[in-house]
Amino acid sequence: MAPLTRLYEKHQSLLQPLNCTLEAMSLIADGMEEFSHKVWEDVAREADVWNDNVVSSYSEPPEIDLNASVPCDYASRKKYLLEGRQYEELHGDHWCQLRDVITRDVLIEYASAHFHTDFDLATHPIILRNVLPTDSFENGSRRLTPTGILNDPFLSNVLLPNYFTDASVTGYNALVPDSKQITLSQFLQNIQSGESPRSKIGTQVIIEEHPELRAEIFNVSLATELFSWSEDPNDILKGWFGDSWLSWLPSTSYYPVFIADNKPALEQSSYPRTDLHAEPIGNIAVQLHGFRRWTLVPTKWSKLLRPTVSKHGRAYVFANMEPQHDLPKRLKALPLVYECVTNRGDALWVPPWMWHRVDYSYTGVATNFDEDDTLSLGASIFHFFPKLFACNPLFAFIIVPNLIWEVLGINME
Repeated sequence: MAPLTRLYEKHQSLLQPLNCTLEAMSLIADGMEEFSHKVWEDVAREADVWNDNVVSSYSEPPEIDLNASVPCDYASRKKYLLEGRQYEELHGDHWCQLRDVITRDVLIEYASAHFHTDFDLATHPIILRNVLPTDSFENGSRRLTPTGILNDPFLSNVLLPNYFTDASVTGYNALVPDSKQITLSQFLQNIQSGESPRSKIGTQVIIEEHPELRAEIFNVSLATELFSWSEDPNDILKGWFGDSWLSWLPSTSYYPVFIADNKPALEQSSYPRTDLHAEPIGNIAVQLHGFRRWTLVPTKWSKLLRPTVSKHGRAYVFANMEPQHDLPKRLKALPLVYECVTNRGDALWVPPWMWHRVDYSYTGVATNFDEDDTLSLGASIFHFFPKLFACNPLFAFIIVPNLIWEVLGINME
């Protein structure tokens, strides 16, 4: 229904005679969706894989501290990480920072040994603590921070085409930004002054206008090594054909920036959040300032989250449940749900199709932040991994129409 809804709302005057037909089709689609949700839940109960009367506690995802010192030698490093052997720096080994020498195979073996024996980056999240060195935030050279943005004459005047004026609202509208323009500096100032305390942005415009800032988000060689990230073909081809020839080609990587202000967790109805949803892309979510609280649900439990495809042509699926009471109750009944906090310098790997929700709120587990500065600024690398796209065949099939609209840049959100 998304393409039809998109066409109707864009050309409403021309398609007015089809209004009744589209409304009827929409009701039928909603009815089929509701029926599917009920069947999936009944089957899960009968198979005894889910019981909505059982309350489970959340788990923490695997994590590794990349600021740790490890032997530079590969074999020694592997033993040190996997077998817990104690090495002393004075006993012959040369030592390195883990972020400089970590490899994909060691990361997977480490997570398998210490967390999940079946750990797989295609289906499991992992936190990379201190992926960005602490001293890189202390010399004042970073532009992609609240202070850096406000002091930069170019960044501060970036015009945002839309933003969430109140990211604490519930319902489908919580996933759709308001069509109001604002400069980046004014957006930040409105939060800091209290004029718009619950506003939020999630925008690609900043990095699109200033692509050099990608270097502040994540080390390219590390992304390639750990997550098989590959350079966007468009960036390579631009040197041969120029921007104008390639503007119609979709990109395989996007770099959205997310900014909101954290509020006390007790104020559940008034803190900004991004509701539970899943996307067909891998997400390396990096925290550049402040902190964020994440809730992650494995793909295998998708059918119990009342999944609904975006109604306006965006390539994501959202949990069609009331987010403040019904959804938390459902999550507590699932066998496995992760919860974690990313602090400044951390990165969280969210695999394709993994459900995730972000709450901008204080929690007892967030320790590395200054309570006088609760602003959260994060940036992600969204990357399309063709092999991982098919890890969820059902969703991969039903989202194809929206994916086409997204690739063509034709959507309403």
